[in-house]
Amino acid sequence: MCGELCTEMDVLEGNRYAARVTAHKCDDDTTNGSGGDGGTAATCDGSGCGLQASGFGPGADVIDTDRSFTVTLSVGSRSGTPGDGSLLQTTFTQEGSDGGPESMFTFDDTTCGSGYLQAMAKSWKEGLVSYCAHPKNVMRSAS
Repeated sequence: MCGELCTEMDVLEGNRYAARVTAHKCDDDTTNGSGGDGGTAATCDGSGCGLQASGFGPGADVIDTDRSFTVTLSVGSRSGTPGDGSLLQTTFTQEGSDGGPESMFTFDDTTCGSGYLQAMAKSWKEGLVSYCAHPKNVMRSAS
């Protein structure tokens, strides 16, 4: 983000025709402090661990991007240990109901590989920053 390397969760990457949810972890080696204490990480997984949405677009049956929708990120645990970061779930909902399994993106050791999310959670324990960005020239009114 902004040229700095840090652990990142892209809750929604896309446009009105496509959507992707991507996790990016960084290592503990740093060039300036640690990724968790305000410094920047030396190396990060730029490609990340991502899942592509299906049924997403204008007039689509899961999420119709011609209408408003909500994106929710939940952090949980597969191990039963609160805060271990072993489960992330992003859900798209529209008009009060989700679109079923096609609108839910679950990240765990099966999706990203053993320890991937736990490496991310290590940085998150120091605090997260929410950051939203959009290209101004493609935004339009939902009305």
